Amino acid sequence: MGEFQTIVTVILALIIGFIFGRSSKKSDPFVEQQLSREEWNSLQPDKDNSNPYDDVHQDVLQAIESGNLIEAIKRFRQHHSASLKEAKGAVDAIRKNINS
Repeated sequence: MGEFQTIVTVILALIIGFIFGRSSKKSDPFVEQQLSREEWNSLQPDKDNSNPYDDVHQDVLQAIESGNLIEAIKRFRQHHSASLKEAKGAVDAIRKNINS
């Protein structure tokens, strides 16, 4: 009988925990609040005035501008923890946008 009571107690504890966990998510005011399109747009930075290379580190840009693409890929990987393929694609895209 002791083993049966233990199993029932554990199951009831799991059910109660699940119910309280679900109810606590509903009471979060930030989850329930939704922004209108105008409010969302007002929080976004102006795309016309921003530099598209603000998030690219200066040493990556310098390596690309000097034509040292291997060094640029290496630096990009260090800064962004990217794979070799991702870094090469990013450096190629940056290089094309700089030259155009």
